[in-house]
Amino acid sequence: MKAILQQTNYEFIRHLMQPGDDIMFGGVGPVSDLIRIATMSPVTHIGSVYQTWDDLEGTKRVRVIESTSLDGVSGVVTPFLSTRIKTFRGNIWWCPLSKLVREHFDEDLFFKFMFDQEGKEYDTPQAIKSALDLVPLLDENKEDLDKLFCSEINTAALRVATKGMVESLKDVNASECTPKDCYQQNRHTHTYYQICGDSQRIPGFN
Repeated sequence: MKAILQQTNYEFIRHLMQPGDDIMFGGVGPVSDLIRIATMSPVTHIGSVYQTWDDLEGTKRVRVIESTSLDGVSGVVTPFLSTRIKTFRGNIWWCPLSKLVREHFDEDLFFKFMFDQEGKEYDTPQAIKSALDLVPLLDENKEDLDKLFCSEINTAALRVATKGMVESLKDVNASECTPKDCYQQNRHTHTYYQICGDSQRIPGFN
């Protein structure tokens, strides 16, 4: 059954977002174009919903944790999603985790893992190699979380949080996962939501 895309305003649905949900990006620019070509996917970057409450303001504010280059920092950062939407050039989708994944999702384990990754450097070599699966004779990455690229931290966190209870995540090599791999792991609800950019389906989303 084909997944359903809904176009919506972030302000209408941010209260529904939960830690661990995926935020997928389709960027504009040379680097995003290379990722798009190498992986044959409109999704060029991924982050995870992290915090959903701002203690200082006492309001519902969503932070994303992602490994990227942002505001002069290259590595794991935790910006507000509203800020990312305002400044991002391209498409952004919110992809909620499925009921099956939620049943096994341990928020304490997720937060602990992500907290330990904050500030780690971006892993450019492994990010490039993970996207070049079509190159013959190229060895796979060995999993190494000392440095991190976007889909690597995203997948490793979800694997830890679900304690090996989700078949598609149990034995996955996080250092080999691309953003495309993330939306093909049967981890999401049947409906996903575009919150930035012109309406665009994600082919093969499941």
